Amino acid sequence: MQELKGKKVFFVGDSIAAQDGKPYDYTNISYNHDKLGEMCKAYPTLLKEKLSVEIVKNIAVGGHGIEDQKKIILHEDLSKADITIVAVGVNDFSRGTRIGNLPSTYANGYEDTFIGHYCELLDYVYKQNPYMKVILMTPMHKDTRHRKGDVPKHGISSINESGLRLKDYVDAVKAVG
Repeated sequence: MQELKGKKVFFVGDSIAAQDGKPYDYTNISYNHDKLGEMCKAYPTLLKEKLSVEIVKNIAVGGHGIEDQKKIILHEDLSKADITIVAVGVNDFSRGTRIGNLPSTYANGYEDTFIGHYCELLDYVYKQNPYMKVILMTPMHKDTRHRKGDVPKHGISSINESGLRLKDYVDAVKAVG
């Protein structure tokens, strides 16, 4: 991973990346009680420490899905970044966001779906910098037993209100990439 040393990274994501550099607090005391006051190390800090990259900006926001992050990035200047990392999808699964289809053309715009918003976000990134390296991270498995009781509401085998599993969103990110 020596080729990443010194590269400037722009980060797009949800709570998994948004908590980076912030102290653990009483918000999630049921599973963070042993870390109260410590600084959370999420993807951006771990990449900085392990791969010697520079984080230009982290626009990740807890609870955000791809449409929310797209609305933010459309106002960002990515000219100083070498790499954009997109790590969203878990909240889209939880919300039941429709996945949609890969467009054959963008002439008619993007559909209001997970894939449509993802494609529009990526289109903006590449218009800002056609040589940008983009890393798409698939949604990770989540087990919400720590806050929802014994049965995970949005676990790996759960089906959301759109009749989809988390794996469907993983596959959608892979298809977009």
